[in-house]
Amino acid sequence: MALPVECELQGESLVFWTLARPSDLEDSEKIYDHTCFVACTNGLRPLGAPEVLTHPYPELAPGTKGNWGRRSMTPESIEQFRTEGYVLAELRLPVAQMGGAAMAMGALFHEDNQT
Repeated sequence: MALPVECELQGESLVFWTLARPSDLEDSEKIYDHTCFVACTNGLRPLGAPEVLTHPYPELAPGTKGNWGRRSMTPESIEQFRTEGYVLAELRLPVAQMGGAAMAMGALFHEDNQT
């Protein structure tokens, strides 16, 4: 499965580039559930709690674009985000590749143990 557009794998971290309201960033359980779901569905094993960072909006000249992760922003969209109470948020979940082969159904049962 391909990673969603708002995240990328950087070394040993799955990094999410998103817009969020400060109150949303206080819900550590919801952030953990979301980031772990994306990691696990992409063959990555979470190795701890995600780190939550916020960043200032870039100052862009009229008619230019800036990037946040793999998304682009304009001065107009930045002003709209500010007005709506969003901040630039970076969520960093430590991960490792899931290893090993999948077990066949019933692999834990030996013929001599079955009743």
